[in-house]
Amino acid sequence: MSCCKQKKETPDPTPGPSFDDPSIHEDYKNYERDPFLAFIPQLGKWGFGILSNELSIYGKGVASAPSFTSKFLQGTYSFYRANPNILFREILSGFTVAIMQVPESIAFSFVAGGSPF
Repeated sequence: MSCCKQKKETPDPTPGPSFDDPSIHEDYKNYERDPFLAFIPQLGKWGFGILSNELSIYGKGVASAPSFTSKFLQGTYSFYRANPNILFREILSGFTVAIMQVPESIAFSFVAGGSPF
């Protein structure tokens, strides 16, 4: 049984340095703190950098949209011109979903306690 017991460690009789001890402060003698809230200009630069990057991406998308849209519409027109049965089935499925959405939204408005109209 004695092999499982741990020895009680006695605390170190010498106390640690106190806060008033000048030797603790020697490392920080020449340390200058930044003024309070000095991070705000850096935060503004960081946020502006993200915003300007997002705007440039958006601008590139807007600039390329007309050519992309015209190519997309030309491809779509030629596809459905060659496959009119697929166009009919897609229009029929769109009407079916639209018609079934009306009673579902009315039912959800009743469940939520609102007016359906």
